[in-house]
Amino acid sequence: MLSLLVELITFICAIELKSRQAWAKRIKSLSSKQARIFLEEILREISYPIHTIQTDNGSEFKKYFDQAINNLKDTEHIWSFPRNPKANGYVERFNWTVQDEFINYEIDLAENYPQEFDCKLEKWLEFYNNIRPHQSLDYKTPQQAVQLLTS
Repeated sequence: MLSLLVELITFICAIELKSRQAWAKRIKSLSSKQARIFLEEILREISYPIHTIQTDNGSEFKKYFDQAINNLKDTEHIWSFPRNPKANGYVERFNWTVQDEFINYEIDLAENYPQEFDCKLEKWLEFYNNIRPHQSLDYKTPQQAVQLLTS
């Protein structure tokens, strides 16, 4: 998981490494409570166990977020090394993709019509996870990869 700040609009992103299934959300503030809510939303959505959650060293991934992970059975929270974006390469790459393919085109919408922006972001994520083939998945979608992993 990683947070992304674009022109005073804050996002939090996550990616599941095996399937490349991804999540992104515009949040009001970068806080541990917001990160925890984001994690809880992801956990309600997925149908498979999470064994490890890796984050950067941001304060949003401490306190409430870390408490939520500690409440999960058999789930470990590991932090990447400070000032080492390669350690979070998958989510850094996803951040670049969501910014390049979506946010850069919709930034005015995010500033002026945030709810409409959120709806469009949700649709873009549906495209990213369910329709867009990924080279790293042998041109399968993340949803197809999830189905293979859980069958």
